[in-house]
Amino acid sequence: MLDYTRYETPAATHRQLGLLCTGVGGFTHKTVTCPPRRLSCYAAVWISNGTGWLETSATPQRIQIVSGTLFWLFPGVTHTYAPDAGGWTEQWTLFEGPLMASFERLDFLSPAQPAQFVGNSGAIETIFAQLYTDFQESGPLTGVLSASLIHRLIIVVHQLAIEMQTEHDPVARAVQSSRAWLDEHAFEVCSLEELAADCNMGYSTFRRHFKSLVGCSPKEYILRLRLRRAKELLAFTQQNVVEIARHVGFADSFYFSRLFHEKEGISPSLFRVQQRLALGGGGFQGSEH
Repeated sequence: MLDYTRYETPAATHRQLGLLCTGVGGFTHKTVTCPPRRLSCYAAVWISNGTGWLETSATPQRIQIVSGTLFWLFPGVTHTYAPDAGGWTEQWTLFEGPLMASFERLDFLSPAQPAQFVGNSGAIETIFAQLYTDFQESGPLTGVLSASLIHRLIIVVHQLAIEMQTEHDPVARAVQSSRAWLDEHAFEVCSLEELAADCNMGYSTFRRHFKSLVGCSPKEYILRLRLRRAKELLAFTQQNVVEIARHVGFADSFYFSRLFHEKEGISPSLFRVQQRLALGGGGFQGSEH
């Protein structure tokens, strides 16, 4: 039985924002089949109770759906799905926009793997509850406001899927263990070849798995950790750039400053000035590049 459904037609100008939510709905005890169809937008379907199946033109065989699974539906991809005889609890949302092409390109969701088992997730339930509230209250900005929840939903499902993979896949566990090690030792001299060997992999294989799970290469991950810490030190300490560079693992402060400017778009000195002004800080002493 249908419990609720709400739709929105966004303003034409709002479509420039890249992501819009256009509908939400849910069933507490759905027993009917969704017949074969193709959507002109994306959809997310969250099954919090019950079992069933999903078939799509982008997958070779029927996918079994169990409680704790979210599956994505893609524009132009024919699909059909249904609960088993006992029915299931389903919540869904519709969304669209060019930003979705970036999420697909980065493998946050894929027509080839539309179903993600993430277990009983309070975070996903919270997102759908807030979507329902936004559409209930309604307003001219509902589609824009709810788009932030779609963005969060995509990231949360991706994170939860990685956690589930790590729990069951020894390779994923090894890679995540190496990531945790880097969190503790990123400011030291790190041999990534040795880190790969500790995972019983060659570096190229290790790099591929690391990038797949973490979203960037090991070298980029180290750099991100170092720059994050450098920004904190620039904003909250009196250390000069030479000292900060050494603190975060760069022996050459000129190289550090060049990298900082390349990644952040401003020099370390200017970053410090801007943050000190925003934080109400005073002047500082020290030699800087």
